[in-house]
Amino acid sequence: MKIIFVYPRFEKFLKNNPELDTGLADYFLGDFTTPPSLRIPILAALTPQEFDIELVDDNVGDPVPFDRRH
Repeated sequence: MKIIFVYPRFEKFLKNNPELDTGLADYFLGDFTTPPSLRIPILAALTPQEFDIELVDDNVGDPVPFDRRH
């Protein structure tokens, strides 16, 4: 059996709050001010070895296989 973990696309903080961009962009690392969630890597690590796993990151443009049945 295969399990596909999808890290969904999210809006970055400064893109949603451009009025804050002037002072904070230099303080943080570019416009990425939210650390990545560790939920999916933890779930993948806890998945029994008899399962095949696939990680899909919608933030970097990986295609999300919505219609995959197997």
